Amino acid sequence: MMLNSFQVTNFKALRNSGSIHFDALTVLVGNTGSGKSNLIDAIETYQHIVAHGLDDAIGRFMGMEHVQNKPAKPDATIDFDLKIRGPVGPTRLMMKIASDSPRTPCVKHASNFQTKVCTAWRSQD
Repeated sequence: MMLNSFQVTNFKALRNSGSIHFDALTVLVGNTGSGKSNLIDAIETYQHIVAHGLDDAIGRFMGMEHVQNKPAKPDATIDFDLKIRGPVGPTRLMMKIASDSPRTPCVKHASNFQTKVCTAWRSQD
């Protein structure tokens, strides 16, 4: 499986990363503080959510308040959008996470896998 592109919004210092396209070798270049490490953290966080669950993934950062983009509205979701190519062809994976109470992360929407969903949003999706 290969990651073709990745986009994240409202994650740490990244308000909107834009779509980052990956090749067999991709090099991230930018000024100090431009978000290179935050982009890698976002990819790792998505992977950690899928492999170990949302609570464990967000717990690595000591809570949702340290993961969500500070200038974003408090109810703004953190959105992940990945395109991968695997043995069955191209696949798009999307996930939105938010807090259904202060400091409690939950998945508002996730494509292609099962996970715990916010109580407040269960009836809306």
